[in-house]
Amino acid sequence: MSRTLLVDLGNSCLKWAFHSEGPLQPQSVNYADDTLAQLCERLWATEAPPEKILVSCVTGETGQFADWCRGRWDRQPVFARSAPRFGSLRNGYRQPQQLGVDRWLALIAGHARHPGEAFAVLDLGTAATLDLVVADGQHLGGYIMPGLGSMQACLQRQTGLAEPVTMAAPLADGFGRDTDSAIQLGSRAALLGMLQQGLAQFQRMTGEVPRLLITGGDARQLMPELDRPCEWHPALVLEGLLRTVEES
Repeated sequence: MSRTLLVDLGNSCLKWAFHSEGPLQPQSVNYADDTLAQLCERLWATEAPPEKILVSCVTGETGQFADWCRGRWDRQPVFARSAPRFGSLRNGYRQPQQLGVDRWLALIAGHARHPGEAFAVLDLGTAATLDLVVADGQHLGGYIMPGLGSMQACLQRQTGLAEPVTMAAPLADGFGRDTDSAIQLGSRAALLGMLQQGLAQFQRMTGEVPRLLITGGDARQLMPELDRPCEWHPALVLEGLLRTVEES
């Protein structure tokens, strides 16, 4: 049975799934202190060579990853690229190739899940992105801002805080009463503001209420604070990669 390795090389995390049939079973690991080649060796050295290797990469590590795949498996990975369209989904960027490939693949997956529906994808990782698509498949564009961890780390550096922000610090009801909780509340409020602004502008422009899809490592931190229904799909990028394999 043909087996495909789907890989999402993000800024801080590597996600992957081997697929032959049935639902994806995604796994993930942070890069930590390993080089990418060392991490691949640790994860997959005992795996049989997959027939196909399809990759989303936003890190610039395409050469190192390709070298490892050729050396270990004698396989050449295929790196996905953003395109002007995929079926009835149309890329809204003026220069379509400038849309991050992870964002494009997440849109492919969202459109496949809900064809003929307006939807938005909120991806909460190192960067937080929001992309919006009308019911006929036209991507209108989106927003990019630092993710929760990035905002907090930047504030720590710029203000000379002695200690990193403690992500597990308890939050007060509405207002922070210590530095960590105040920073966390401010960061979350910024992300919620981006989401509310984007969805409101979309509804003003189109008259449509988009279905909200959420992915990314920080998704579960923000979901309890949303005032609208949402769907959590942790492997949207891998789903988009799989869709490109199935329809190629």
